[in-house]
Amino acid sequence: MPVLKLNRNLTFVYVSEQLSDCSEKGCMMWARVKGKTENALLRLQFRGVYNLRPGMMRPIYEQRNTAMVRKPGIALASFINIFWKGMLIDLQYVERAMVACVTLQTQKHVLEATEIKRLAKDKRAGG
Repeated sequence: MPVLKLNRNLTFVYVSEQLSDCSEKGCMMWARVKGKTENALLRLQFRGVYNLRPGMMRPIYEQRNTAMVRKPGIALASFINIFWKGMLIDLQYVERAMVACVTLQTQKHVLEATEIKRLAKDKRAGG
């Protein structure tokens, strides 16, 4: 990988998917592909590699007028939040967690939605 030849002191943060399959043997192709990508990144010689696995992301205020977030999207997000609270995450948390991964160099390399929220609120990373 050419970029690693230039600088091995880089950190790679990949926003994956909550149901990614790192065994690469599951029945859903998209989950196997995401898992295979996560595994390949972890094998590279970056200073740090972090795979963030948010569930459904709630948009920030400025994005509320986009086509994907009109009333059906907001209703679906509300439904998901009631029954699967851990799956719904604010986009701002993902942004902050990405920065926190790089600044704190956390030991965990695969972060699920609840861990993303915790890391985003970490005061050491400016959360």
